Amino acid sequence: MKWLILIVLISLPCFSKDIDQSACPNFDYSDRFGPVQDQDGHGLCWAFASSALLSEDACLRDKNNCGINISPLDVSSCRKTLLAKNEGRSISMGLQCAQSNGACFEKDFSFVTQGSALCGLSNTGPRCIHEKLRDLYKEYQALQITLENCQEEANAKKLNKFVDEFKDLLKRSISRTDVTDETVKALLLDPKIKDWSSFLYSALKNERCATDRIDYSHIDQSKLYNMTIIKDMKEKVPLEKKVELVKTMLQKGRSIGYTFCANESLPGLSGLLVSGSCGSHAVVINGMRWHKGECQLNIRNSWGKNGPLHGWISAKKILKHSTGLQQIETK
Repeated sequence: MKWLILIVLISLPCFSKDIDQSACPNFDYSDRFGPVQDQDGHGLCWAFASSALLSEDACLRDKNNCGINISPLDVSSCRKTLLAKNEGRSISMGLQCAQSNGACFEKDFSFVTQGSALCGLSNTGPRCIHEKLRDLYKEYQALQITLENCQEEANAKKLNKFVDEFKDLLKRSISRTDVTDETVKALLLDPKIKDWSSFLYSALKNERCATDRIDYSHIDQSKLYNMTIIKDMKEKVPLEKKVELVKTMLQKGRSIGYTFCANESLPGLSGLLVSGSCGSHAVVINGMRWHKGECQLNIRNSWGKNGPLHGWISAKKILKHSTGLQQIETK
């Protein structure tokens, strides 16, 4: 029986030798994936990484699905962390959600932005869309409109104004034009929708997401959480051991979910990506090659097409502060 394996990089002696070309054969699975995505400053990198692995799985089972992204929002919907205080989770949680419920395509449940995942990191940079949405919701909360008083003329005008602002923001920022006035009003006044996160998960999902779903029940649920969380990264795994792990996993014909300390890989971002010194981040490794005298890995990040840490990157650089590797295997 095959299963979903999480290989955690254990502490080993620090001795390391140079990598030669024989240790770094060529793999490139990048043509299985859809357009590069942008997480818009959200802490949903885990959902983007897991949805990328699920997109590849759908491609391997049906070539008609190649190049089409599975929705990161859908695979995060079991936890409803969008715009919550803590959006971070693990790749395995996204895979668990899809294993239990299936998943829809991004076009049916999208939050694709024109901005950058690094928005909002400075006073001079662009604001993230999710920051604008959060501020908009605070404005709505201050209106204190309820199902009982929404028919009053003053409140009805305020409600209509809010709905127009919400739809305009979606249209200008993420090209969403399919969200209707009726849907927005019904959700805003629904007493069961108690927070902004639940509202967005309901408002941004169209009907096709509920009916046109990819089945992922072939993932072995019992193996999803067989993991060890490494808290002490003082002793580093030798580079050749990491490259060997990546090579062995890529030889199975699938890409790899990869978690690492982004603040260490990009020192200029230290303390900005997430709290703490590590800046835990998740991406996908979908290729390996020997190029210009070094081993390189092809990284699919979720910081936009022109974002950092994307494309072919030195294995020595990207694997330096690694914490884990994860790959889908079927039953």
